Amino acid sequence: MAHPWPFCCYEGFVESVDALAGPSAIDCGSLNSGQKSGDAQRRQAAKCVRDALTRERPFKFLVGLDDSHLQVLVRSRQGELWIASYWQERSRVDIAEHASNKVCKSVSFDEETLGFQGQDCIDSSEFTLPTYVPHPGH
Repeated sequence: MAHPWPFCCYEGFVESVDALAGPSAIDCGSLNSGQKSGDAQRRQAAKCVRDALTRERPFKFLVGLDDSHLQVLVRSRQGELWIASYWQERSRVDIAEHASNKVCKSVSFDEETLGFQGQDCIDSSEFTLPTYVPHPGH
């Protein structure tokens, strides 16, 4: 069983990813792209993403690109492929936060780099991912 993802990005981000993917989604983990390619955890994550994409199952996968930039790949329980990117730009006096959310028709995935690229994507104009808000009685 996978451990819960640590807090990242903005308040509600991890919960939004979980809501998009649904409770039965496969958790392919959260990794740093700089991990060695021979690392067993990296190979396991790559296989998990490849299998989930092939089988069209709901899943989630986070890859940290560097200290201030990460990407998440999610297949929602409705079958949508989401790519959420989050990054920070630091100046001497401030930290600017940026986010990009896309829904894509398909995704190419590179098992060596753990990188993914969406095809035929529609950009979301919202900074945050759509958040599931439970309704009373559900």
